[in-house]
Formats: sequence, C-alpha cells, structure tokens
Amino acid sequence: FSIALLTLTYEPALKIRRILYSLSSLLALFMISVAMLGLLGYLLHLEELYAWTSTYKMALHTTIGLMVLGYGLWTLAQYKLKKITTTPEKNKILTTSFVMMVLISLTTSVASYAVLEKLIEDSISNDYKSKVTDQSTLFYQIILHRSQRALVLSKNQALVDAISTWYDNPEDKSTIQELQIISNSYKPNGFDSISIKLVTGQTFTSMPVKPSSLSVAIKGAYGGELAWQDGYYLRLSIPIIAKGTILATITTYQSLPVLNTLLPNAIKSGASDDFVVCGANTSDFFCFPTRFRAAPYQIPKMFNGNYLPMVGAVERLETGIKKTHDYRNVAVLAAYAPIGDTGLGMVNKVDLNQIYTPIKQRFQVLLGVTILLLLLSYYLVKRSVKPLVEEIVTAHKTAEIENKRFIAATEGGIDNFYIFEAVRAADNKIMDFRCLYINSAGSKLINKKPGEMLGKLLLEELPINRKKQIFNKYKYVIETGQPITEEIAVHDKDINAEWLYTQITKLGDGMAITTRDITERKRLENELAKTAKLNTTILNSASYSIITTDQKGIILSMNKAAERMLWYSEHELMGKFSHEIIHDQQEMIARAKSLSSDFGRVVKPGFEVFTLKSKEDIPYEEEWTYVRKDGSSFPVKLSVTTLMDASKVIYGYVGIAYDISAEKRREEYIKHIALHDVLTGLPNRALYDDRAKMAIETGKRINGKVGIALLDLDHFKHINDSLGHHIGDELLKETSIRLLACI
Repeated sequence: FSIALLTLTYEPALKIRRILYSLSSLLALFMISVAMLGLLGYLLHLEELYAWTSTYKMALHTTIGLMVLGYGLWTLAQYKLKKITTTPEKNKILTTSFVMMVLISLTTSVASYAVLEKLIEDSISNDYKSKVTDQSTLFYQIILHRSQRALVLSKNQALVDAISTWYDNPEDKSTIQELQIISNSYKPNGFDSISIKLVTGQTFTSMPVKPSSLSVAIKGAYGGELAWQDGYYLRLSIPIIAKGTILATITTYQSLPVLNTLLPNAIKSGASDDFVVCGANTSDFFCFPTRFRAAPYQIPKMFNGNYLPMVGAVERLETGIKKTHDYRNVAVLAAYAPIGDTGLGMVNKVDLNQIYTPIKQRFQVLLGVTILLLLLSYYLVKRSVKPLVEEIVTAHKTAEIENKRFIAATEGGIDNFYIFEAVRAADNKIMDFRCLYINSAGSKLINKKPGEMLGKLLLEELPINRKKQIFNKYKYVIETGQPITEEIAVHDKDINAEWLYTQITKLGDGMAITTRDITERKRLENELAKTAKLNTTILNSASYSIITTDQKGIILSMNKAAERMLWYSEHELMGKFSHEIIHDQQEMIARAKSLSSDFGRVVKPGFEVFTLKSKEDIPYEEEWTYVRKDGSSFPVKLSVTTLMDASKVIYGYVGIAYDISAEKRREEYIKHIALHDVLTGLPNRALYDDRAKMAIETGKRINGKVGIALLDLDHFKHINDSLGHHIGDELLKETSIRLLACI
C-alpha cells in the first residue's frame, strides 16, 4: 500500500507515469486478492487460507480493512490513469471479462479446496474420534484391572490372619516376618510396595516408595490416585476387615508400565500427533507428561475465552471432536473422551497445519496452473474477440445515446408517455394493444407500479379503453397515420385524473400516447371564472370608486361607482389615460413639493405623487380633489395599495376613493356656527379672541401698533324691555347689515 501511494505521488514523464499508475492498480488488485483469500477462509472455515503460520492469522477486521484500502487505492489509480489517458470501451470489456474469469477460477479453486478439505477433515475426525475412544477404554481397563488386584490382596486370608495376630501381639517378630513373606510374594504381580497401617497407628511398609511429581485422585468404585514418577503408577488404600472389624488399612503401590507405552504406541504418524491425559481441580487441569512435555504440567480450563476440549471429557463426560486452539495458541483438531468413571479425560490432538499441508501443496500447484491458463485465455480472447467487441461497443454506444435521449425526454418531463404495439387476429384486424414502454409518470397515472404494465394488454388492464369511441380512435390513428389531439373528461377509478390532454400518434404498427393531467388547470379555470364573476359583482355593487392601474399609472379598470362619480365610461379611459386625468393639476404640484420636503429628494408632479408612500410601505389615505368629465370638482378620501406578485415585483396599483363633499359641508357649517353669531352671522367672541391675539402677536414681532374699535348701541336694553326681544333681534340684524355694507 505504501509503495503504491509513493508511485501515485511521483509525477515523472507521461509514459513512466502510466506505468507507475498501472503498477499501483496491480498492487491494489494484489491487496484485494490477499484480503479475499482471508475472507473466503473465514466464510468457508478454511483457516489455513488465512493462518499463514502456525501461530498467527489475519484477523477478520484486517481482511475487511485490506479490501477497503485496496479498493480505495484502485479507485485513485484509475482516476489518475483516466486523467492522462482515455481507456477505450473495448478494453474495459476485455478487462472485465478477464476479471470475471479470474474471480470464477479463484472461486472454483477455493470451493474445490473446501470440498477436499471437508472430505479429509471428516475422514481424519472419525479416525481420531475412534482412536481416542479405544485408547481411553483400554486406559480405563488397565486401571480397573490393577484396582481389582489390590482388592484381592486386601482379602488374602493369610494376610488377614497375620495382621490379626500382629494386632494381638505387636511384639511377635515372627508375624512381621510372615507379613514380609506375603508382601514379597505379591511383588512379581506388579506391587512395588505394600504399606499396612493398624488402627492403633502402627505402620508396616514392605519397601519405601519415591514421592510422586503428580498425583490425581481417581473417582469410581475403587478410588485411589493415579500418580507419576518416571512413569504411571496406581496408589490404592483399602481397609482390611476381620469379623466385621476394621483391623488396618493396606496401601498398595503398583507401577503401570503398560500405560507408559500405550499412548506413544497409538501415535501412528505426524510430527504433531499427541495424546494428553488430565484430571481437574477447581479451575485448572493437572496433566501427565506427553510426547512433547517430559514433566507433568498444569493448564487452565479456558484459553482465549474458549473452553479446552478436555473440559468436555472430564466435566461433561462427553466424547467428541472439534477444531480449536490449544493452550499453545495453535490451531488443532482435538478428539476427546472420558476415561471411564475415573474423573480423568483423554485428548488426542493434531495440528491443523499438519493435516492440510498436502492439500496446500496441491492447491498451490493448481493455483499456478490456473494462472497460466488464465493468461493464455486472456491472450486468445483479446486476439479473437477484439473485432467483435469493437462492433458491439460501437452499437452499444449508439443505442445508449439514443436510449438516454429517449429516457430524458420521457422521464424528465411532466407528461405521461406510453408505447403500445397492435395485437392482431388471424385476419389482421386489431384486437388489442400490448404495452412496450411506460414512463414513471404514466405508471402513477394508471395506479401501476413501474414496469408492472410492460408486456400486458391494454384492454385487460384498463377496461375504460374498451369503449367503442376510444378504441376506434386508436385504430383510426394506426390505419390512417393521422394524429389525434384532444382534451377529454375522465370518469374512471383506475385513472388518477379527471381531465386529460391527450395526443395519439402512430408508431410503427402501434401508437405512442402522450397525456397530461389538466385536472388542476380545469379546476383553476372554473375557479377563476367564478372568482372573476364574483369580484366583478362585488366591485360593481360597491358605493366607492375603485380604479386599477399598471405600474406606470395607465388605467386598467374602473367600477360602476367610479363611472357615476367621474361621469366617464370605463372604455373611455381604460388603457388610454393615466390616473392623473381625474386630478387637479395645481393640487398635484403642491403635493409634489410637500413630498420632496418630507423625503429629502425631488418628487415630480405625476403618478409618483400617489404611489410613493405606498411603495415605501407607509399607510396611505389622504384627501384629494377629483375632476369630473365636465370639469367640475369634488373632494374625495383616496387610499392607494400596491399590487405585487409572488416575487415581490410591483405590477400595478389600486386606488379606492369615496366622495366626502357632504362631510366637508358639515365640517364648514360646524366651524361657522362655532365662530359666528347665530343671529347676525358676525364673528363671535371666540373668533374675536383668536384674531385679537394674532394681531397683537404680529404687532410685537414687527414692533407696530394695533387698534381696536368698540361700537356700542345706547339704550339697547330699554328697547328689549319696552318693545320686546324680537324687536331687539331685528335691530341687531339690521345694524349688522349696515356695518357689513360700510366696512
């Protein structure tokens, strides 16, 4: 991987770069191949494919990591190659063919290897399982036979009588001599030593026994211990009973030379074949020496999270075989069995590497031959198939381009597209139509899954087409070649539309149908018609003037109230005149000056005077003077609203106005009576106070003088009292008339 990365970063001449990038691709393929061997080994349980030494193996996550790195390296190398050269399609086909041949060959080789391995493994497993069963049975029989011999010794009548005599008279030396003679007589029968211990504590031993380096308790009927000291020997302690009374305990020591040669002789072949005998304590096994261990040793029951096969033999009393790792962390095939009811177990194991070595050697030869055949096949394929491949590639590219155009035209649009071929009877009459193509939108329209309609008959799948008027249209198009375009109303549960725009065109001996769902358009048209009618009714029934304009102020519409107020008809102004035609020009000039002052920029008299505040999103409702067709004018309250589309672009304005002439007259009347005398119509005291103050303030500002004339009517009270208030009122009115005439 590192070498490949270095080749990809180095940029010499173009030809050398091509060689280096190709080398990187080969290294990437090598990495992927190595990882595939490891992965296939895991999937097919061919451990020898990924365990490349007797101790270490490639982990599963390592194989996956190698694959990812190899694929990334391959992609990067191909990208670099593509930048400096264009690989012809024919080379891609040849390369793909070669890769497929390699994969097929590799898969076949590994599968053959797996089958062969399975056969050999089953054969060896049965052999080892049978062998460990036989040896464990024989081992048990030897221990059982020697235990029975010790039991026979404990019941020897001469021995029982001698012990009884010694028990009564421990000082009798003849009794000791007799015991010695009896012990020696059993020595040729395999008893190395006999020890007798009276219940009184006195002990007699025929000859001393060396201490053992390993001693394992034996379960079962006889008990005792299986010990090791330069070989196997059996130690049993049995009570001696006379007349129902325990007189002593006899302990026998028997060498078991048969066991020393039993297991080594059972090993037939192989450098790693071995037998192991162990007993258990709480957490470990105590094992006797083996072919590869000269001294007793101790091993745990569990190794790397897995129980050793000995656990099945000793604790579960099972006989079986399994592939596992032993305490050396070496992959082995281990057969295991219990040794009777002794609590001991036996394992016959062999390294997997030893079993599979012959297969590996043959597999390597087979792999080499396969590689040579693949290279030869690639050469022959490239030489013979290359011209044909070039033709296929050219045809494929042409078809691919046409197909892409077709798919882009049908799938990329919003239309539903179908292609049908005619299904004819024996007399050449059209009986039905078979679907050859349907795009995604078309499938959705007729409630079908994509591809579900292909190859099926139109009349069977969509019964609505059986109607005579529809079927005849299809036949007409095919027979005449004349296309049909129309909008049709649909009333069918199998079609997700109420209105369709349909175009039927002849295509070979069939037809192409293009449809578009116009249900929403039809609904909108109906809604717009209803809305337009409703809006017209509302606008014409309104009592205030409503005038719409475009963004330049040209009048687009006006309601009936506007026609009544201005004495213009709609067709006289619509599209011809600006909104300014109905306004007082002097008033517009004055308003333009005021807005220029407010906004700090020049506002010219014109349509902007009405729309400026509305465009600035400032609430707008002001008094204006409308001018009628005959030139007369009247005051109105006008509000202007900006019309915007979805993109916030202004496309017009709406002016809503109502006549405030009556309001103006009421305001003037109220103002008049508030500031003038009701009887004479002359300014009253409130107006006098206001004007007097203004005159005085003006005099102060200009440093001038103000004169006030007072006019009093003498004896006015006497007139009211003598002639009546109505005469006094007449006098006041006449006086005011004369004053107004003079001043």
